[in-house]
Amino acid sequence: MAQRAVRLSGWPMALLMSVIYTAGMAVVWQFADHSYSETALLLRDVIVVLAGLVLVTLGVAWFSGLRIHRSRRIGWFGLLGAIPVLLILATFVASATSGFTDTTLIIYVLVGTLLVGIGEETAYRGVVLNALASRMSLPWATVVSAVLFGLMHSVNVILQPVGTTIGQVVTTSLIGLFLGFVYVLSGGNLVLVVVLHWLWDFGLIAADVTVSPAVGWVGLATVSVLLLAMVGTVYGFTKMSGARWDES
Repeated sequence: MAQRAVRLSGWPMALLMSVIYTAGMAVVWQFADHSYSETALLLRDVIVVLAGLVLVTLGVAWFSGLRIHRSRRIGWFGLLGAIPVLLILATFVASATSGFTDTTLIIYVLVGTLLVGIGEETAYRGVVLNALASRMSLPWATVVSAVLFGLMHSVNVILQPVGTTIGQVVTTSLIGLFLGFVYVLSGGNLVLVVVLHWLWDFGLIAADVTVSPAVGWVGLATVSVLLLAMVGTVYGFTKMSGARWDES
């Protein structure tokens, strides 16, 4: 079967995808009736329009003709990456017995975070990272895609204070490094990073709805992700400094 022609590649494709997704999130937040601190309720507000943004993202990825590397491998770094996600999920499970009864809201969080995982990973690990990796080494493509991923969260200033948003941009850039190196070191397992992203967000938001202050390992999980981001970066630049992916 003939491969579709690449319509855009490299920096133009990476920047276009980033602009589309960032602008799309700004539009999504216009449908919000709650602040960012009420994330579960916020997801319920915007779930339909968020689904629309995910469809647009998948359409752009397909229309671009860009080769998005895919793999079924997990790799050693993917296995390590599951540890903080399991800690977050354990926090939710431990807190879910505390008498919380709004199961409908939890279902909204489950579906909403799945949409976020699919949309953001398709955009930033699928399209942006692969587009950049055709023009620069894999470690640098991972770093740049992580920075663009972090900057996408700047539109959250619509729903929260500037200082909080700046901190979130920095944190999500580091999380983008973590997810980027999980993707690269697994040989391009996009499903893996979607699942890790989804379950991380779900556990974090669902636990925030149900958890009591005495329960959970959210802080430990967050520190683990940030440490793994550093490990992945050091390993990537040490062992893969000249490695590149081609579009063909």
